[in-house]
Amino acid sequence: MARAGKGVTVVMSVAPPRLRIPNLVLALWRELLGCSQQDLADRLTEEAARQGDYHTVCDVRMVRRWENGDVVWPQEKYRVLLEGVFGKPVSELGFIRRWTRTPSGWMLVASATMESQTKDDAGDPVFRRNFIDLSLGFGVLLSAPEEKWFLSEVQYSANGERPRRVGMRHVERTERLIEQIDSLDHSQGGGALLPHALNGVRAARILLDRSEYGEEVGKRLESATGEMLIKAGWLAYDSGLQQLARHLYAEAFVLGKVSGHNEVTAHALSNMSVQASALGRPKDAVRFAEAAQLHAGSWATPRVRTIFALRQARGLASLGADSACDAARAESASHFEEGPRDDDPNWIGYLNEEEFATKTGVCLMDLGRVTAADDLLEKGAGNLEHFTRNRSESTILYMRGLLLRREVGQACAIGSRVLPVIFSLSSPRIVNELQKFCEGLREYPSSRAANEFLDSVRAHLTSRRR
Repeated sequence: MARAGKGVTVVMSVAPPRLRIPNLVLALWRELLGCSQQDLADRLTEEAARQGDYHTVCDVRMVRRWENGDVVWPQEKYRVLLEGVFGKPVSELGFIRRWTRTPSGWMLVASATMESQTKDDAGDPVFRRNFIDLSLGFGVLLSAPEEKWFLSEVQYSANGERPRRVGMRHVERTERLIEQIDSLDHSQGGGALLPHALNGVRAARILLDRSEYGEEVGKRLESATGEMLIKAGWLAYDSGLQQLARHLYAEAFVLGKVSGHNEVTAHALSNMSVQASALGRPKDAVRFAEAAQLHAGSWATPRVRTIFALRQARGLASLGADSACDAARAESASHFEEGPRDDDPNWIGYLNEEEFATKTGVCLMDLGRVTAADDLLEKGAGNLEHFTRNRSESTILYMRGLLLRREVGQACAIGSRVLPVIFSLSSPRIVNELQKFCEGLREYPSSRAANEFLDSVRAHLTSRRR
């Protein structure tokens, strides 16, 4: 800013205003409790009284400030109350100490330029250096002319003084980008595609927030943005970046909720159920799956209802709720038998016979029914040429089932065939599943098959580091 006085011009630097980042995670958990902002304020006040503090009163304005991002790390007494009401540490409620905040509201990972120091409670790396935004670009996901046109339009919307009016072709480019990422995800894994998906989120957000459009275009763009968020969340999950995945899923949930897109809301909840199961939180997994089913209206095809019921069954299996799990599995089987339909959403296309068998078999394994699970897991291993990442995971699960039955040689023989495929993927999640199998093999130190397989794994790891 320039200020003139008595012939002298003084140039003053003005610090940019602090970027306010909405706490979408807190809003999500409040929604799942069935609370309005006022309800949450009342419950916090009641929690304070329960703890013997009759002076602290929370109001709706305070909750609104938390969710709007005006307060990123509440005072200690409020952190204690929030943890008492939600039963979770505040770090899981979307509150982050100011020094870990980033311009986009989540940790964008560029490992080549950051130095990992510690890990957070979800196992994600915490970096010492400043976070950076990924530059726009989608690799070969769009053709060169498409990408050039799409990015020029996005950048104009971001930088133009007046809002850019966008049309259906922008939506179609965004939807095509999601489809391309989804297709490649099955053969490559999340690590290779996560940067492109985050760029897609960034581009879609710019179009949605900084452009003008008609009602029909707006609805399609909202839905596409939600699906891009969910896809990026899945890739972060597949890459082992659980906190990033949670933030992306939460934003998709809130976007779907406020814009009335139940498909987006339910899809986000379904993926959150998967993550909760993987992180050992079966109660949350069941709650998310049940919430997804509540949002499954006329748009939900039998295949979609199948996956929601399977998510619920997995959480119930982990809880040891045999009869409830069996009921959920029966419901999923009933929907699955209706077959695929032309109006199935693209993201459900992976749910074929092999995938259904695997997910059902895993439930039986969690319930301790190893013998009953064996045939299903064997069927789920399937053909590695299609949906390679999922079939690789299914094969490892089958190998673990064989190991539980002490069929070490057969498990290792299957593993030797699938190892090159596993290490061709960019999926830390699948490698972690392989590691669990290797840990099981160490219980057989005298087994020649086990030792040879472990040597082969070491060789692949060494080759990959080079």
